[in-house]
Amino acid sequence: MAKARALVEGVKKGAGLLGDGFDELYRYAENAFDPRYNLGSRKMGEVAKPDTSVVAPVRAKERLAIQDLEGRPYLSTMSDRSAAGGILEGIGGKPLAHGVDLTGGQDYMLYNPDMWASGDTPTKTMLKAAKELKDKYGVDPLFMPWRMPPSGGDFAHMTGQAMLSFNAKYLSKSAKKELDKNIKKMMPDWVGIDSPESLKQFSQISDKNRKELLFHMDKTYRNQGGLSLPQARLAVSDQSQVKGIDFGFQNVGVIDVEKGLNPKGGNASYPTSVGGKYLGTLDQGENIPTLLDLNPERLGKALNKDGTFSSGPATGPDYLADKTGQTYSAILNPYGGIIDEKLLRDLSDQGFKIDANGYVTAAAAAGGLLAMTASDDSEAGVVGVVKRLIEAGYPESTAMKIATGELPMDYASRMARAKEQGFTEEAYHAGRYGGRGDALSSQGILKIDPRSKAGMFLAGEPEVSASYTGRMQDDAVTYPMLVNTRGMEKVDAEGEHWNNIFDPKVIDPEGKQVMEVLDSIDGEYNQGIHKDDYTTTNALAVGAKERMATGTVIDNVIDVGPNQRMFNKVIKSNNPHEYPHEWIQDYERRGGRVIALQDGTQARAKLGAAFDPDQINSTNILASNPAATLGALLFGGGIGQEAQGLAAHAQGNTDAYLTAEEKAYRDGRKEFDNFFADDIGYDRADLLPFRVNEETGETEFATPEMIKGLLSAFYDYGQLPKSGILNPQSLEEMI
Repeated sequence: MAKARALVEGVKKGAGLLGDGFDELYRYAENAFDPRYNLGSRKMGEVAKPDTSVVAPVRAKERLAIQDLEGRPYLSTMSDRSAAGGILEGIGGKPLAHGVDLTGGQDYMLYNPDMWASGDTPTKTMLKAAKELKDKYGVDPLFMPWRMPPSGGDFAHMTGQAMLSFNAKYLSKSAKKELDKNIKKMMPDWVGIDSPESLKQFSQISDKNRKELLFHMDKTYRNQGGLSLPQARLAVSDQSQVKGIDFGFQNVGVIDVEKGLNPKGGNASYPTSVGGKYLGTLDQGENIPTLLDLNPERLGKALNKDGTFSSGPATGPDYLADKTGQTYSAILNPYGGIIDEKLLRDLSDQGFKIDANGYVTAAAAAGGLLAMTASDDSEAGVVGVVKRLIEAGYPESTAMKIATGELPMDYASRMARAKEQGFTEEAYHAGRYGGRGDALSSQGILKIDPRSKAGMFLAGEPEVSASYTGRMQDDAVTYPMLVNTRGMEKVDAEGEHWNNIFDPKVIDPEGKQVMEVLDSIDGEYNQGIHKDDYTTTNALAVGAKERMATGTVIDNVIDVGPNQRMFNKVIKSNNPHEYPHEWIQDYERRGGRVIALQDGTQARAKLGAAFDPDQINSTNILASNPAATLGALLFGGGIGQEAQGLAAHAQGNTDAYLTAEEKAYRDGRKEFDNFFADDIGYDRADLLPFRVNEETGETEFATPEMIKGLLSAFYDYGQLPKSGILNPQSLEEMI
């Protein structure tokens, strides 16, 4: 489109597209760029905007303010102003002989698998400094590169490549011959300026010779139709930075310390890449703080044998503000620190743009789980939030995304990600909320690692799952899960019991019936597996594993476990308007769904799983700890008694995850429950005034369950002005 417009304008002016001057439409306005793009007293000459085509998908930039980074450690090294993600095809409406790949600068992290690229030594220094910050603060640090002066991009190959490509198109034959001759002195096998390979060869010239060639082309050929060095600098620059402030920040990434370096992951200018990813782009302007304003300390300092530092202060921090040559020191050394409340307040006092309420983290602003502000005696900001999320069982990278708001944890956002990833089938798994097994901890079941031949069983109904709690009693809990049934076999038990399924059709993941080969006097023949035979859910699960399926979905099967007391208790809790025997009769008529899971990556906890796309292959069910967001879900209604054990755990361990209203509701419920504190181990009758001791079977006088439920409902309603939470189930009880 840009070329077409330039062509039309060229015809209108009566001059060819390759005429002496640049297209007027492409000229920079007066004072549109930093005057230091020029070379001292040498006149700038004509300057025009670049004609760049985008080769990578345009990635929307996420807006960040400095206060959004509160609580985060950061590392900063230099970055030139060059552009990334496109091809320079022309300048001022005049096409180049060969397109120049724009590969560097701040936007590198938007268009590449890794976050940053530089030379071998600088990246090693970077990683060492990042490890130092992570060891100190416990999380991967931010990367906030500071902006160099306009000449900073001369090291990158793009500036010289732009000059070569332009000169190949517009210099006279004699001038090109002379230029080729001079370059051959540096590189004897030089292919010539007209060859497309010339740009690649130029990148192989030493830094010293490359810089010498830039100045030679500028001085000798700018008045012979060649491209000046200032114009080349502008052409390969990120146009949003041509008036940028020195030491200013722009893009922010997160360094993946564990991933480290990739020696071949960079580009021609900077071969080594640093693991990590783009986080967002900071606001720009005179009132936005720079690296100098943050007063960072030098990182990665070399030590003497006695433990003192070999340069700078012998001990303690070595601040950039204390340096006489700040630019030189920042070029040579990595600097960093932490963006905490004190720093933000100091910046605000100095007149920098910090929101009046900018001491709330981005995580806290998101609400719900992200409202986990640190207590007075805890670490402040995102660092503290991330640590508590990790303690709750989330993977570190997922915890960071939650804390920064990258992974919204409201119910709608989580369920949208779940659907996108294929976690759509709701099922329940019985277990404890802590204490036994390699998959258990004080946070509950955190991962699924099916080891038995039959895999791990989940039920489609929480009542059925509760019947398999065995003798777990008070520490039993049913985990609501979402399962991805991709790659699973399907079976319809047609209302049969789990151990008496007759002649089932087993359907493989591709929708075909599973067959077996049998011998007869007439030879081999195929028939459906289990034809005219009885089988069990266990046998179906084992068979699916042997056939390399990821699990089995068995519909319309009757499968009730041995814990009848827990079974009845959960039926009554989840179905207050239905007698247990009515629920059981209905279940026995239709059966339910059972899922035998062989692959732990295909299940997530419904209560709080982050559904992190980067953790799609993880067996961590949080990627999720159900306790982490229990507050928001439990008090919203809809979980039911199956989460009783989990609720008890959450009440003891996850205050930081609850809002003030949820805490008020929980404390009120605890106060009411204390009236019935001696109810543990008893089964209270629905209508008659007695309860049964579950161990001895003895009965004694007690308030009926229905009256207790009604009292509970009235209590909830009375607490409404304080908590602001109305439990829909309590309203139903009163009605």
